[in-house]
Amino acid sequence: MSVDTPTKPTAPAETAPRPNMMARVGSALGAQAMQIVLVWLAIIAIFAVLSPDAFFDPNNFRNIAISVSILAVLGVGTTFIIITGGIDLSMGSVLVFSGVVSSMAMGNVGEGQGWLSALVGIIVALTSGLAWGTLNGFLVAKAKVPAMIVTLGTFGAALGLAKCSPAASTGATCPTCWSTPLASVMSSASQPW
Repeated sequence: MSVDTPTKPTAPAETAPRPNMMARVGSALGAQAMQIVLVWLAIIAIFAVLSPDAFFDPNNFRNIAISVSILAVLGVGTTFIIITGGIDLSMGSVLVFSGVVSSMAMGNVGEGQGWLSALVGIIVALTSGLAWGTLNGFLVAKAKVPAMIVTLGTFGAALGLAKCSPAASTGATCPTCWSTPLASVMSSASQPW
């Protein structure tokens, strides 16, 4: 036997009053993302006024897109590293090293022209970046060396190797104990070491 107890009707829940339009605009403008967009729009307006013909040229937008694409790829990688609580100081140097090694490989395949050369360059760049990342990951995860120390070391190593390569026009010299084997493996460039 069950006893039904009468329930009292509940009053509808009161909704919070909607903020007026000015309050919503003010809170939107106070958001950090909106402030970045406003600064970006201000920069566009300044350059459009200073040089309207050159700024709105399609080649300028192409150059901006190419420059931003490199930084965007690095930014995505950095985001994953920061989310996991790590740090990587070597990303820029690894980028330089990968570019130098890739250009050397492309120069050796089809005189640096054609799709095969581009494909080889992409594969070599990705492989060299993967190798540096694997080295960093092994030293941090398995050898338990702090990420700051590891990536600072690979920062110097990658940049030093990039500057000592025959593709770099910095005039840097390399030790002969490893430059001769490296030169035979990496390049047939006519530039002396």
